[in-house]
Amino acid sequence: MFVKTRLKDFGYKVYSKGSKNDSIYREYLEINKKFNNEKLDLISKSLEFKKLNDIDSINFYDQKLTTANKRQFLHNANFAIRHSEYTIAPYIAITDLRESNTILDTIYKSLDKGIKKSKYALELKSLIN
Repeated sequence: MFVKTRLKDFGYKVYSKGSKNDSIYREYLEINKKFNNEKLDLISKSLEFKKLNDIDSINFYDQKLTTANKRQFLHNANFAIRHSEYTIAPYIAITDLRESNTILDTIYKSLDKGIKKSKYALELKSLIN
């Protein structure tokens, strides 16, 4: 981690740069933030229609929410597989993808040999077994 600031701007203007894992994780969080905002909008609309007791609209937004959850899950799995040469991949798997043992196994098998020795990869392996 690299942090740069000036004495006169200390605490106000800070420039930081992390590792490659850090930048990949920030990208991952930014994408998940968009998914979460979309899901919050769908939940909000569904709740509005629950107040009006509009069953068709409630079902419509609940179905869209289910689809959004699936899209987010598959995106997260794909993101971890695409970045299998970084230690962030097993971390994403153990924190956000625990529901599917098949996905966890696929991610573990896609990891580079060096990454398989990392703390999070070993934890991922223990989750699979």
